[in-house]
Amino acid sequence: MKKPLQCVRQQANDLVNKAGEQGVDATHLQDEIDNVTDRINDLQAKLDDRCNELQSAATAVAQFNDQAKLINQHLSVLEKDLDSMKAPGREIKIVRGQLEDIAKIVSRINKLYEEIGDLENRGERLVDYGFAADAVATRDQVDGFKRQIGKLDERARNREDELTSTLNKLQEFYQLHVNVMEGINDANEQVRRFKPVGSEVDSIKAQQEDFRTLKIKRIEPLAHAVEDCNALGQGLIQTAGRDVNTNNIEKDVDKMNERWNDLKDRVSIRFKY
Repeated sequence: MKKPLQCVRQQANDLVNKAGEQGVDATHLQDEIDNVTDRINDLQAKLDDRCNELQSAATAVAQFNDQAKLINQHLSVLEKDLDSMKAPGREIKIVRGQLEDIAKIVSRINKLYEEIGDLENRGERLVDYGFAADAVATRDQVDGFKRQIGKLDERARNREDELTSTLNKLQEFYQLHVNVMEGINDANEQVRRFKPVGSEVDSIKAQQEDFRTLKIKRIEPLAHAVEDCNALGQGLIQTAGRDVNTNNIEKDVDKMNERWNDLKDRVSIRFKY
């Protein structure tokens, strides 16, 4: 419109000049052109504002869509990572490694919570400014992401709890296993130190009393500890996942029972009188 306006302005100037030569005042033509110019400038300013507004809207919508796409990708990757995790191991080192892995996933989930919160704020601004083509769909998309991350968060927390429980049971088992093995060694050493069975009544009675003391203070408590350790070990073995290797814990249980049975045999033979 500016080029035609320039032509009109030039024509008006020419008419004003010619009218002036003939003693006629035609400056009102220039006033009219100025008024038209002001109106065109106002329209141009409004048009520029609207263009900027539309450009801002397009940028905001594009940013929202790009972030939503990225969040959707992150959610898919997280779900795959959780699906690919193996059942809790039956070795302390393995379970600790699994706990480190799930901790990383929990950290990623927490970060994704923040990203979804940011997306929600972007979506609400789009709705408030009238930039969202469909306010309901925009909010539904964010709500869908919130439901997905909530389910993944629950899975990750449950996984973390399961691993923590498994680690505690393994540590309890191996601590008890160490105590039992040390107890068996101590009991064996005490049995070895017993003198041969005496021939005198007083000597026999003294040895019987020593045996009763050994039985009460060592053998019986040790029997309960072996029973508890077996229960813990068998529980860990029987509840292990299908592909979880339990060889080490089975060997440790067998070794303990072998040493325990050997001790009982030695005690039975030594004090069979």
